[in-house]
Amino acid sequence: MSGVVEYADWNRAIGEAFFGPHAEGELVYLDSDADAFREACRRVGVAEDEAGDSLGSSVRSLLNLRGSHRATFANFDQMTTQWARRRRKAVREGERTPLPPVIGLLMIFSMAAERMGARDPGTVKTEAGYYAQLERLLRIPVPDSTRIRASFRATSETYWEALSLWLEDLDGAYGLPSAHALTHRYVGLPISQALIRDTERRHMHSMFVDQGFVVGVPVSHEEMRDAIENWIHSPSAAPNAAFRKMWASEETRPKIADAAIAELLAWDGGGIIAGRGPDAKTGAAQGRCFLTVRERRKALKRSYALGLAVKQVRGVAGDARIKLAGNETATVDVSPFSSGLADLRTPAEIAPDSLLEGEVIIEWADGSRAQRSPKRVVVFGQDAATGSYIEIDRIVPSLGSRLLVKDEGDLVAAAEAILKDAAAPGFKRIDGPGYDLPVGWALFSDVQLLRAPRSDEIQRHRDLSCLEPRMSTQLAIQGGLRLPGRIPKWVAGRGMHVVVTAEGETPVDLVASLRILRRFRPRSAGWRVKLFPLRPCLYL
Repeated sequence: MSGVVEYADWNRAIGEAFFGPHAEGELVYLDSDADAFREACRRVGVAEDEAGDSLGSSVRSLLNLRGSHRATFANFDQMTTQWARRRRKAVREGERTPLPPVIGLLMIFSMAAERMGARDPGTVKTEAGYYAQLERLLRIPVPDSTRIRASFRATSETYWEALSLWLEDLDGAYGLPSAHALTHRYVGLPISQALIRDTERRHMHSMFVDQGFVVGVPVSHEEMRDAIENWIHSPSAAPNAAFRKMWASEETRPKIADAAIAELLAWDGGGIIAGRGPDAKTGAAQGRCFLTVRERRKALKRSYALGLAVKQVRGVAGDARIKLAGNETATVDVSPFSSGLADLRTPAEIAPDSLLEGEVIIEWADGSRAQRSPKRVVVFGQDAATGSYIEIDRIVPSLGSRLLVKDEGDLVAAAEAILKDAAAPGFKRIDGPGYDLPVGWALFSDVQLLRAPRSDEIQRHRDLSCLEPRMSTQLAIQGGLRLPGRIPKWVAGRGMHVVVTAEGETPVDLVASLRILRRFRPRSAGWRVKLFPLRPCLYL
């Protein structure tokens, strides 16, 4: 039997095991099945099968029970207030914010959700069921049941907010906040920690790649559900049995979609391409490479340069070999470029036409490889982190885009007709050698698609199916000056606006969660906005 462990020791062990440089840029879930929790148990000298009792006892020792006139979690409220003062002082003096004192308590909240069976589709999940598990973990007497539930509803959001703020102060260097609750406002936060395991999250990243999602571009709940449904039934999908079982239940589908949306917002572009996982014999990574297009200005002349970026091939750097159509080969230098991407600095002797006209294969000395197949229509989306334009599989409404079209038959004319009908005014057609573009190709810049093209145009030119947006409703933030970093932040006072694209005339409800730093309590504000038509689309 393990000895008594003080709460402060548990809090420090859990905080250091879950959060740190090893979790940089990743969503961190307080999951008792994770390796990080086993590491925390090792640090405090408690056997894993005794951890729930030990941590529960340490939390219980700080609760106000039986006859106390203070709230059940009043001691944790006081600890959080004191931590907030230390945090403000650290921020003013440019020092690192100290570890929040509520991580151990949040771990108990998450363990109660796990014991309630958050992942089991056959288990009925109610607020009462959650509280029953929490009270069992903390050995709460029946007379105190009403008090602890009232105290939980009054202050539990504050503890999650303190953890989120600490991670944001560190700009995601120790991990990103993951708690979210679109349903069951209070108990939904710990349930979000228990629903999806690491294995399922890795499968989600594979799904993002396979379904052509774009880094930094949010999607609607409806589209995420459709994408998971399409992926899970595709021949090349590889979700495990647990994921399939959860998705088979109508009860857990909305929660999985919520978790997937949160993962997408933090996704750096990494994942295994369907059918292109690690080589079974060598274990070498297999991935994709993508075209990039950059605008260059010299004096009064504007030109465009094509390049390559590689995604999904982890841990590769330095020189690689590029193979092009016609057995042309060259050495390229690989360097960090953006989240989940590495830039391939192609030598000057490689003509832009070579990157477009045939298969492109990148190989490293360890056998890792990435490749790209030719297309007659290439869509480029603006990368949220760098502002560069990177090849994507399908155009995204309201996202700044460029379009490169091969001049064959009436393909360029058809693409231009679609943009005139379905895109915002102001796009430009650029062709000709004066812009350093490949011969026989036309570039459309400043493209912002507002609605789906007419189906008859797509049927006549299947190459233009990449202009069929998958989203029925989308929200995007445009303008302003975004600061660099893993946590999205913008400079105050710089103009920015919200763009909503939709296919119907139903008013849109916008809900903003406003943070009150001194109270650590999020406050929601909502507006009902009537969209007005801009040509055939709806635009806010």
